[in-house]
Amino acid sequence: MALMLLLSNINALSWSKLGHRTVVEIAERHLSDGARIIISRLFPDGLANESSWMDAHRRDKEYAYTGSYHTMAMNHEYVYDPSWRISAGGDCVTGLGFVDYSLTNREKLGLSDSTLVLYVRMLIHIVGDMHCPCHCYVMPEKNHWPCTFRGSEMRCHSFYDHTPEFLYGEKDAKVVAAELDCSTSGYLGVEDGSFIDWAQECCTRSGRIYDITPYGYRSITESTLEATRPIVEESLLTAGLRLAYLLNRYFCP
Repeated sequence: MALMLLLSNINALSWSKLGHRTVVEIAERHLSDGARIIISRLFPDGLANESSWMDAHRRDKEYAYTGSYHTMAMNHEYVYDPSWRISAGGDCVTGLGFVDYSLTNREKLGLSDSTLVLYVRMLIHIVGDMHCPCHCYVMPEKNHWPCTFRGSEMRCHSFYDHTPEFLYGEKDAKVVAAELDCSTSGYLGVEDGSFIDWAQECCTRSGRIYDITPYGYRSITESTLEATRPIVEESLLTAGLRLAYLLNRYFCP
């Protein structure tokens, strides 16, 4: 029953509230003083509170153009392939490129504070979604086949969206972020490369997920969940560090 309530209260198309908040909490631990001051002015109630804003408003007519920015596609060799998403309006890389241009040129474009808030909301969510396991679809099959976990039926995509809750239970995002961020020595240079390079890395990492749960895999066990732990933790930490890098670049160059 608890699992069914969890799934009914979390948007099935997001990397869950805990996942997105953890990414932002990690990023905030690495902000420069200058960036922290500006972000605190724009978001006086905290940046983590905005981490799932894009999911909450993805179907609003005003923001419908962002609907394609949550996922991306790859082929059977786990190679990033944007061609599958052209007709849908793009993908994570498209959205990240749009936000990157806007925030990099915010003064030249004369962006208002309200527009900056919108683009930062998009930024923090897109970076999280890009790194979310199974937000890289294997095309054309995608990953919505039915499966069971802890006695409940769900889609494979939903299981991986909710792995932070399944792995960390009732832990607060700040606690999870602190645990994951205890050592970043193995992540030096994580910000290197283009957004396409990041996308390919995420596709390769998601390929490890598909190796654990191949297409049509139906019975997910606790051992299956535990096998995903290093992939999920690597994804959360990488996303948080890259988000911090971008925020520092935009607001304290």
